[in-house]
Amino acid sequence: MAPLFGRASLQGENLLLPPLPGWPQAYSAAGNGIKLVEYVPPGENADSWSQMATIEIFFGRGGTNPRDLEQR
Repeated sequence: MAPLFGRASLQGENLLLPPLPGWPQAYSAAGNGIKLVEYVPPGENADSWSQMATIEIFFGRGGTNPRDLEQR
């Protein structure tokens, strides 16, 4: 399977995640330099789900130890 883009096209920090075919976005929120997005399987929602993929993006916090973020 060929990649969608080459490494040369990536600059800075990039979020790469596997495709979630058919999984709709169930929730999204942003504030204080953090963005949160949640996806669930088809036919499910943020209140009633069997599986969930959660993506958290912490802007401007590169180099921070993840355990320190968790404790905050």
